[in-house]
Amino acid sequence: MKKGLLLVMILVLALSVGAFGLEDEPEGLKIKNVLSTNPLGFVQGVVNLKYERVLSPELSIVLDPRFMLGQASGVGIMAGVRNYPSGTAPEGFFVGGSGLLAFVSAGPVTGQALGFGGDIGYKWILDNGFAFEAGLGLKYLSVTASYLWYSATESGLVATYLFGLGYAF
Repeated sequence: MKKGLLLVMILVLALSVGAFGLEDEPEGLKIKNVLSTNPLGFVQGVVNLKYERVLSPELSIVLDPRFMLGQASGVGIMAGVRNYPSGTAPEGFFVGGSGLLAFVSAGPVTGQALGFGGDIGYKWILDNGFAFEAGLGLKYLSVTASYLWYSATESGLVATYLFGLGYAF
C-alpha cells in the first residue's frame, strides 16, 4: 500500500512541476508537450506512454509510466530532466538524467527495482507534429527479488536505449 501511495505522490509531483513552467513564453516556442511510446517495448511485454513537458528553451521534464504484461506483471515509473544545449527543446540533441522505480510480480515471486542514470539522444519533430527520438544511456540499477522467506539483491550498471515514436503539440 505504501508503495502505491509513493508512486501516486511521485506522479502528482511530476505533473505539478509543469504548472510552474515559463511565465513569459519566448517568441517562437510553440511546442511544449510531446507524447510518445516505445513500440519495441511491446515485444518485451512493456507498455509505456512518455510525456515530456518543456519548461524553458533548454530544459524539459519527462514522466514515463510503464506497465508490464505477460507472465510477469507490474508497474513502474521513470522521471527525469533533459537539457537541450541548443535551446530548441523539445527538439534536437539532449543530455538527461532520470530515476526509475518499479514493482513486478510473477506468481509467488515479487521484485522491486530502483535506479538512476543518464542518457544522450536526439529528437526529430516533423512539421505535422510527428516525433521520433533515439539515444543511449547508462543506469545504475538495484533489483531485489523475493520468494517466500528468501530475498536476493543485485546491483550494477546497465546500458539502456531510447527509442520513441509520438506526437508533439
